[in-house]
Amino acid sequence: MFDDLKRRGIKPDIIYIDAFKTPEDLDAAFAAFPNAVLCGDDWDWRNEEGVFQMRDNVNRFSQKHRKEVVAVGATWLLK
Repeated sequence: MFDDLKRRGIKPDIIYIDAFKTPEDLDAAFAAFPNAVLCGDDWDWRNEEGVFQMRDNVNRFSQKHRKEVVAVGATWLLK
């Protein structure tokens, strides 16, 4: 998906991550558009096992890429 946007010359300022809440969603968005602000929701959503899946993925991503996480309610962004 991001490759198609890139081929068309589209450079988003912000990318909202929802999808399947996987680390690959964050990695793909960042790889294609490293200067875009990544954000999303489901910060306080737990999967069937009680794990904060999106929160865990965002926190790991932020540590890996030295980004700051800002979260308010269910919404988050990386800066």
